[in-house]
Amino acid sequence: MSKVEHLIIAENEFNKIIAFMGTENNRLEMLFICSAERGKGIGKQLLKYGIEIFGIKEVTANEQNPQAVGFYKHMEFVTYKRIKEPIMMKRENRILFYI
Repeated sequence: MSKVEHLIIAENEFNKIIAFMGTENNRLEMLFICSAERGKGIGKQLLKYGIEIFGIKEVTANEQNPQAVGFYKHMEFVTYKRIKEPIMMKRENRILFYI
């Protein structure tokens, strides 16, 4: 399990966890939104909060996840490096973004 410096959890009105974000050293290390909650602006709110409070300037996204790549581009992150690395025994392309 990954450790992060800051873990922010979003709950709905029923105290059910619907999203979370982890940051470390000005990087977004994880951002997960419950599938039923996607498209409601929760990811955008969390990321904006992370940028403002924790100084997020960098994120890595899996190139095979066009939804994530599109989200970070929409949030005005730009690609600065593409890397290929073995992840979980298969080759995946990752994109490093900065703001």
